[in-house]
Amino acid sequence: MADQPNVNPTPRQEFQTNKQFITLHRDMMQQPMLTISIQYAILHFQRLMCDQRSVDGNTAAQGFYKIQGALEFIDILKKLGEMPTESPTRTDPHKINHKV
Repeated sequence: MADQPNVNPTPRQEFQTNKQFITLHRDMMQQPMLTISIQYAILHFQRLMCDQRSVDGNTAAQGFYKIQGALEFIDILKKLGEMPTESPTRTDPHKINHKV
């Protein structure tokens, strides 16, 4: 069953099937100017959200959710080329082995 191809991959899985994409993405993410640009862009975006001078809670919450969404997007962008690592499995000596 594991040998069957994934017929509905996520965009991240589709991106990671191309080794050149991963290499180019990692190279791009390691550029110091990109990191600086992202930091200043998010600072400017936060300032724009704060300059709206919210007078009610809904507008303030809307600004917060926009900032949170931008931060989540940046996190996804940075981790797009990272492959998930499998956690090592530990055997518990107190568990019953049913595969004997």
